[in-house]
Amino acid sequence: MKFYDEADEIFIQKAADDSRRPELIKETSRKRKVLTWCAVLWSVCAFIQMILGMISGIYGLSHNFSASAAGWNFFMAAMIWMLVLKCETDLRLLKLVEKLKSSTR
Repeated sequence: MKFYDEADEIFIQKAADDSRRPELIKETSRKRKVLTWCAVLWSVCAFIQMILGMISGIYGLSHNFSASAAGWNFFMAAMIWMLVLKCETDLRLLKLVEKLKSSTR
């Protein structure tokens, strides 16, 4: 778990530094936007795969849309959505720190 401790320490150092915090806010906001679009795209693909699997099952088509593949896509979409929420909480924390620092000056 050394990697996580180092990543946390780097985040804390950047968040505590007044000169590096705006850059971190911008970077986290950009990361959240990219991850949100990836999560939306992955979720839509999982829904399409699920619908195609149901249609091929109903009509007996020869296409191979398995339910397990759709399940894995939904799982991956959920993991990406969790990363989006992590970025959201980091961004809220950084904005709170920024606001508290500006109000104490």
